[in-house]
Amino acid sequence: MLIRVQEQKLMDERLKYISAVQQSPLGSLQRQQALENLTEVVLRSRSMFRFEGGGAIAPIYREGLQALRTETLGLLDREINNYNGKPQWLTEVRSRALSRVLTQDYLQQLALVAQQYEPPTPQWQYAMQELVNGIMRSRKLRGRGKFSQDVYQEAINTMCLWLYRKINTYDATKGSFMTWINTRLSYILLETRQECHDPLVQQLNGKIIRTKYQLTAIVREGLVIDLNFWLKSVLRLSNPGQNFPNPILFLQIIVLILVQMYQVNPQQTEIILFELAQQTLSLSSKLVSIESETRSIETIAQSPSNPSLSEQIRHYLESDPQGLCQVHCRANPQATFQAIALKRLDGESWQQISDCFNIRVTALSNCFQRTLQRLIPHIRSYIQGELD
Repeated sequence: MLIRVQEQKLMDERLKYISAVQQSPLGSLQRQQALENLTEVVLRSRSMFRFEGGGAIAPIYREGLQALRTETLGLLDREINNYNGKPQWLTEVRSRALSRVLTQDYLQQLALVAQQYEPPTPQWQYAMQELVNGIMRSRKLRGRGKFSQDVYQEAINTMCLWLYRKINTYDATKGSFMTWINTRLSYILLETRQECHDPLVQQLNGKIIRTKYQLTAIVREGLVIDLNFWLKSVLRLSNPGQNFPNPILFLQIIVLILVQMYQVNPQQTEIILFELAQQTLSLSSKLVSIESETRSIETIAQSPSNPSLSEQIRHYLESDPQGLCQVHCRANPQATFQAIALKRLDGESWQQISDCFNIRVTALSNCFQRTLQRLIPHIRSYIQGELD
């Protein structure tokens, strides 16, 4: 009941400022003040850049919040007359403003800031949370494409877990951050789809999940056991004449450590328990393939002497050595083959690109495919020249 009252109060406040903006003359101080008030109300439920006013955080997050505030205010100013009375309209405006702030360069800066902190400090946890949220809301993650929604969502979850573990392996001198992420996601998607149709992998994953639930249950039971009981048990099982604890004592110490970790950071401990469950299996095709692919991505895709194919294609598109990439679709000079291809490399869907250039997906895709067919020999020749 209280939640509904709060939601209604927030909606009434939004409607008040929307009405004030619409009724104020263009360029007036009243309109500007109403726009600023509406912006602040819209940003109260933002998904990123939430921090205490006096908290010690890197400047990049305050800069991001200010940029989001500016973008949101600008969109509201230009489009307020299109307000359709639905709460989703304001949410979409905020979402679009956030995606404009979360440029490839800004996401790369978020990744570099996260690398400066040691896990699992609060600063590192905050930095990783902002980075993952930024990736998911930037509209620069590669689209679902031909994969099912279940496969895509599972791949996204796997990619986020991988990023928490591998963020320090990213090297900005060897490629853009989102290219690194999207390359990884593309491989995980193929792997996840295969797992969904592999009975052996499904059986192994089922065992992992059951083992993880069992480990979690043990740790949660440990939360209600008095610490004195643990200490007395450890002393009772200890043998002063032994250099190493016996197996039961060792396991008990491990459980005690996990219990204490769970009290401090349940989410991080759940990840550790999942990894422990994976290690209980003598063979897991998933783990083997992930580790081998990780070595491939980190040694090949980021190697200056052997750049990845996507990086070579990106370099060709950006440099456009022969000026062949400026062909544009329909009457929109902004919708060049270069701009469309770079967006596709960054993982944007055809629908996102269509919305950006205001061209129907079919027309956009057909124009792109025709130009691509003409440019394939030139791209191939360029890449072979780079490798020679």
